[in-house]
Amino acid sequence: MEIEVKLLGADRLIARLGRAIHSIDPRTVEGLIHVADNIAQDARATVRVDTGSLQRSIRTQHHVSRGHIHSVAVTAGGYVTNPKTGRIVDYAHHLEYGTSKTSAYPFMRISLERNRPLLMEVLKDRLRVSMQ
Repeated sequence: MEIEVKLLGADRLIARLGRAIHSIDPRTVEGLIHVADNIAQDARATVRVDTGSLQRSIRTQHHVSRGHIHSVAVTAGGYVTNPKTGRIVDYAHHLEYGTSKTSAYPFMRISLERNRPLLMEVLKDRLRVSMQ
């Protein structure tokens, strides 16, 4: 018994994907930055606060490389100095995941989970538009 399967329109799908890889719709980037801003805002509201240094260090970053590869991230730590220690904030990971001596107090993962529905909606909507 022989079964033949034909995929109609595969060449058009491959062409569309090829174009989408090299040209990200600016509205897609705007949508991802909006989601990242929401995650950062939520993380600032969720993080445990002592001096406020870690809270102030939570930020959104957007980088473009090769002209078409976009990276949107929410980071915590670095560049802000803790007034108690005089050191750059370097303990976000320890607070998020805990250590052998302290419990975890997640703030980034919780913020991502709270904003996951918005992220998925932006990705689905923008993928739908870019595939037309």
